[in-house]
Order: sequence, then structure tokens, then C-alpha cells
Amino acid sequence: MKRFPGSSPRVLVMLSLVALSLARPAAAQVRGACGVYALCLGDNRFEIAATWKDPATGEQNVARAVTLTADSGYFWFFNEDNIEITVKTLDGCSNNGFEWVFASGMTNVQVVLTVTDVLTGDFKRYVNPAGTPFVAIQDTAAFASCPGPPAGDVGGEWVGTFDSADMVDCDSGTPARAAFERDGANVTGTLQATQNFCGFPIVRFEGLIDGDRVSGTLAGDRFTKAHAFGVISGSTLELTLVNGFGFIPGGKMHLHR
Repeated sequence: MKRFPGSSPRVLVMLSLVALSLARPAAAQVRGACGVYALCLGDNRFEIAATWKDPATGEQNVARAVTLTADSGYFWFFNEDNIEITVKTLDGCSNNGFEWVFASGMTNVQVVLTVTDVLTGDFKRYVNPAGTPFVAIQDTAAFASCPGPPAGDVGGEWVGTFDSADMVDCDSGTPARAAFERDGANVTGTLQATQNFCGFPIVRFEGLIDGDRVSGTLAGDRFTKAHAFGVISGSTLELTLVNGFGFIPGGKMHLHR
């Protein structure tokens, strides 16, 4: 993540995960888990951020984000009443086996749009050169990260480690545990990682399993508006935690049977 003048690493992590509201009509805005500097779309699967270069000063700036729906939002640059970039993500897995990214712009300034799949860590970067009208993005092969065939069942007990997203103030490799129950596609369970400053007591997970992917919401302790996404591969489960409000910014759980 890019560091901005006057911001500590802890502040930067929290800014990317804590939702803050902008002065927009309530009916047009939905709070998201990424705050004012990024969109979290696709049920918080994709984190989208934008930077732009001021043509008058040459200064690089971070665009402000406003979430509209679970799959769409927009960015503004100069003032909040002037929308510059609109973005949406689509689940195209049943069509061509890819996650899709669409964006349109009403600007000709230099823009860098970065879309990150928080489940896998893969990202795509789209650049609009200065002085060029923004060319619409219709990337129907953005991420080859659709669910694969079942690669093991999530039900049962798991042990492993937790790495906090706050890499400055927190140690990695905190002992962690998880337990899940499965009823068809529905999954419930608990997560915990208590032996660290940035660890957490038991929090509850509710979600779904689709092929080798599990995803859902977290509730409890300092987790609010939080989500988790995981990939099962036989006896291993990699789980990404993204917090909305709360002290813990999220992180990754590396679990095994």
C-alpha cells in the first residue's frame, strides 16, 4: 500500500479498512468496508483504489470513494459533487470462468486504477494517461479466480497461525484455531487467535462454500462489518479476514487439519 505524507503505517491500514461516510444523499450511498480511499466490491471480495495527478500542480492525489451497491461505486477527485470514475465488478464465472471489472470515466487527467482480489492477493492496474479522455474498461478476463472443483470439506477443526494486516505493530505467526459446521452450502463456525497484541478472542463466522472457496461474515469482539474469504486445498485452508470497523484491521489465517 502506498504511504502518504504525514500518515503512519497504522493509520494507512486503518484508513483502507474503516468505513467513513461522505456528505452524499443517504439513499445513494451504502457504507462499505474499505472507507473513503477505496471501494470494496463483489461483496467485499475486490478492493479498488484510484490515484490521479493534478494537471495544474503535478501533485499525485488519492481519489475519494463512495460505495453505491455491493458491486458498484464511484470516485471523485476535486470535490464530492463532481463524479470522475464509476466502477463495478461482476461474477462472470458461469460465463467464461473469470471475474469481470468494468469502469468508465468522465475525465482526461492521469488516473491509475488498481483492483485487488483480497482472496488471492492478485491485482490488476489500469492507467489513463494525462490529457487523454478516459477509455472505458470492460475487462471480462480480469481475474481467473473463480471457484474450482471441491478440494476438501471445510467442516471440522483447524489449527494454524494468524498474520495481522498491521505488519508494523503486530507479530506474525500468532497461534490460531477455527471450527466449522457445514449444512449443504451453508457454513457456520468460530475463529480465534488470542496470543498476540493484534489477536482476537472467538468470533463467529457465517457464510457459504462454493467449490474450493468459502466466504462469509464475521461478528464478535472487535470485528464489525467484517468479512472472510478462504480457499480450501485438501487439508489446508487459507483464510483472509477484512474488518470494517474495529481495532483489528484484518489479516490472514493459515490453517490445516
